[in-house]
Amino acid sequence: MTTDLRQEALQRIRLNIARHGHHVYLVSGGGPIPRFAYTIGLSETVGAELVFAGGAAFVNEELVHIVNRIAEGRRCDRALDAVFALDALGTFTLRAADTTWVRGLLLGATDYYGRDVRAFQIVPDDEHLTIDVPDMRHRWTPAAEPAWRWHHEAWRFAIPSDSIAATTIAALQGEPIVEATRRDEARWELLADDAAAVKPADVRFVPLGIFLGVDDALASIVELAPEEGLRRDGPRDPWRRWNPPPPAPSLHVAAFICGHVFHRERPVLLVNHAPDGDWQLLCGDVHHDGPRLVGLSHVIDEDESLRAILDLPEGWEAERELVGGPWKRRPWSSEEHATWAGEED
Repeated sequence: MTTDLRQEALQRIRLNIARHGHHVYLVSGGGPIPRFAYTIGLSETVGAELVFAGGAAFVNEELVHIVNRIAEGRRCDRALDAVFALDALGTFTLRAADTTWVRGLLLGATDYYGRDVRAFQIVPDDEHLTIDVPDMRHRWTPAAEPAWRWHHEAWRFAIPSDSIAATTIAALQGEPIVEATRRDEARWELLADDAAAVKPADVRFVPLGIFLGVDDALASIVELAPEEGLRRDGPRDPWRRWNPPPPAPSLHVAAFICGHVFHRERPVLLVNHAPDGDWQLLCGDVHHDGPRLVGLSHVIDEDESLRAILDLPEGWEAERELVGGPWKRRPWSSEEHATWAGEED
């Protein structure tokens, strides 16, 4: 990070601490380890930061909301053994994090303070517990927390370390993978059930490294060529080759996006799910070039908060004011579809 960028980041952290009492730092994507979020600033008021490691059952905006709500509770002198109930998101408890985890993950906090900090881990209830949530009370070891092994060990597979797996909450909660398909150079499907039965709201896109760390038997999937697959009857059974069908609609859907989103100039603020099943993900502005056709999952990889609208019915649209903001849903009107500058009526 350049000096100017670092100073800009520090200024943003100080501003958030002054306004809200803390800053939330989200680390997501770009490597083989799970996503995590932590606070900076609580050390000044309650003596310790908060960290939520993993938690693939939640989308990014939910994860940040959870951290913010529990941070507010801690500043209001909620006891460390308190149970934090957050409506449909479930209940959460806190436990002290070992220094090996704090020094490994909370780099922004230690850099901000120029010293070691204490931290407490946010732990979801059993209903929302996934294989990427470690027990941070104990010193890290690959045997105890294999989903996090690539944070300490060198990536040893001949595939991109940022490879992504389209999977389901059931698989992330420990149900064995019985169907594996490689779709392209860095994209896999790992399922614990028949792909046709997958519900869009249950789909998650996570680093493939999580599964390769947890299940050694999955190492053979890295040898697959695109559009090849493996199946097995159970976790102790051998893999067998199979010819996978085309991607399940719930896992890989085509979507039209505007040029602003395609070139990463603006975020997705308007989503249309047309009556004919087509998806449009738009910035909400006038467009000066035609739409691009891409995989819906590719757009979600760029902005995980879009997973919150995967259950949008056909004939509906959703709009938000900013990334991380609430979605407002309403019936879709063909008269309000996206317009492209120069498009003929």
